[in-house]
Amino acid sequence: MKKLPLSLILADDHAIVRDGIAALCQEYFDVSLLGQFSNGMEALDAIIARNPDFAILNIDAPKPIGMYLVEQIRQRDSNNTRLIALSSSRHEWTIRELFRRGLNGYVLQDESSEQIPDAIYSIRRGMPYVSPVLRQKFIVPGTDPMPKLTKREYEIYTYLVHGLRNREIAASLELSPKTVHAHRVNLMRKVGVDSLAALVQFDIQRNLTLAKERVCYREFAEDAMCRPAEVAVGEI
Repeated sequence: MKKLPLSLILADDHAIVRDGIAALCQEYFDVSLLGQFSNGMEALDAIIARNPDFAILNIDAPKPIGMYLVEQIRQRDSNNTRLIALSSSRHEWTIRELFRRGLNGYVLQDESSEQIPDAIYSIRRGMPYVSPVLRQKFIVPGTDPMPKLTKREYEIYTYLVHGLRNREIAASLELSPKTVHAHRVNLMRKVGVDSLAALVQFDIQRNLTLAKERVCYREFAEDAMCRPAEVAVGEI
């Protein structure tokens, strides 16, 4: 049977991993390998310029800047390229945020390599792909819960994660404690937590993830300025 054509860019910090992924894909597809890179940021310009069918990116290496990378690819008008992330992270909010920013598939590195062709087939059929072990934890992600909050719910969310009680929030916003409680119940349902402690943990993890990416990207950009000119990182 004739294999389907597949143009591909790979990014991983280990050449042996890149070669293994390329060989696996060649078993299932007629692969045109358009480039291999040691990390996703170095692959950014090539993805934009060459517009492959798929880019498979290890977003853990060398620095965890996956959200920024996905966002940059989508902002720079490369919607035709389907993006598959390889990662060791199982954190639910991080995965949801990656999909919200334009990711198409998420593959855990410690699971079977056969996930990669499965992911490609699934995405080509228009379905996002998440490693099977993660599907037991949550529905295939597509949205961040925060935009679902109303302005009032977000105000109360901010007060809650900073340690204020219902009565204190009510006094500050000139609402009744009963109204504050109703908003609290609704916003916790939308975020997907069932206790105040879980809400605080959600906020901590959310802020840590964003802060970590900002720091890692700044370090990466500073390192890139000291590299030889032939290493194209991209005008970012």
